[in-house]
Amino acid sequence: MDRSREDGVVKNETLGNLSHLPDALIDIIRRSLQGESFVPLGQAFEVVRSRAHGPAQAVALTLQRLGFASVIASNPCRDRDLVLAMLASRIVAPHTKLATTRWWHTTTLAEDFGVADASEDDLYAAMDWLLARQGAIQNRLAVRHLSAGGFVLIAAHYGSVSVVTFAVGSTYLARLGEAVEGYMTVFLVLLEFPALVIGVLLARGGQHNLAWGRVLREVFAGKSLVLLLGGLAIGWVAGPGGIAPLDRVFFDLFKGLLAFFLLEMGLVAASRFGDLRRAGVFLIAFATLMPLAAAGLGLITGLLLGLSVGGITLLATLYASASYIAAPAAMRIAVPEANPALSIGAALGITFPFNLIVGIPLYHRLAQTLHHAGA
Repeated sequence: MDRSREDGVVKNETLGNLSHLPDALIDIIRRSLQGESFVPLGQAFEVVRSRAHGPAQAVALTLQRLGFASVIASNPCRDRDLVLAMLASRIVAPHTKLATTRWWHTTTLAEDFGVADASEDDLYAAMDWLLARQGAIQNRLAVRHLSAGGFVLIAAHYGSVSVVTFAVGSTYLARLGEAVEGYMTVFLVLLEFPALVIGVLLARGGQHNLAWGRVLREVFAGKSLVLLLGGLAIGWVAGPGGIAPLDRVFFDLFKGLLAFFLLEMGLVAASRFGDLRRAGVFLIAFATLMPLAAAGLGLITGLLLGLSVGGITLLATLYASASYIAAPAAMRIAVPEANPALSIGAALGITFPFNLIVGIPLYHRLAQTLHHAGA
């Protein structure tokens, strides 16, 4: 706005209109006219030192959400902080131990974990401390991965029985000439499916959206159970005389086919060892001790039922076995969110070979001792 006087009259002339400018810019112009000085932001500050913060903070928050610190050690300590800091460093920018302590000072990571004064020797000492805690850490991881549905899978696998283990036990007793009650296969059928139904109830108790039709069809129409029931029906209808012509197929060839099947099971079991190593000592001990405890119940039950030495041995073998065929199929429908790797790995990778190598001969010896003591 320009003002002038002409013939005693004040006249205004607009030189420029600023009303269309943003309010912030108008404010700067007004303050500049009032004598205030403005400089670019880059010239107003001097950068003395800049340290990276974003990646270190992202890793620290991720470890916190995962609860990783409590897995390493329940109580906070200097060694735990050093291990967490080293882990975060390996994720963000892997270095040697000496280079790590130097790299820490280019980021905020050391301050975030409270280890800014750590030396290379401190890191090596923390690694020794971590190695000594390996067993405890593996146990915590096993419990974490077996939570909720995982424990139900373990219950279903070890509550059910293994047809193959029963077949191996029968073959072992036949080789020793040990007589066995002819109705022992009925126990195999009766013990096959109750644990699966109970496992489903434990996993989905109180829920109304479970497809019970699919679950029960998988339990009762599973291949192993159908073959067992079919075999019982055929044997009952045909009788000993009707089965005799088929001895060469169902009895003479059985041992050879069983050997091939056990070879395949051995290969599958070996492939599960990786899962078991990650699970730790807890699951390995369970998969070894659980068959012994269950076999003890089977021995007592067989003795109370008045079974022969062979019958007591087979019943103990059934009690000690764990299903790795029928149980995974049924529980996959009932508990689809649970990870079956550990339960199948324990049943097939540890319990199955343990029963074959150690368990069945041990159960037979104990059955002989108990039977003679009760006679």
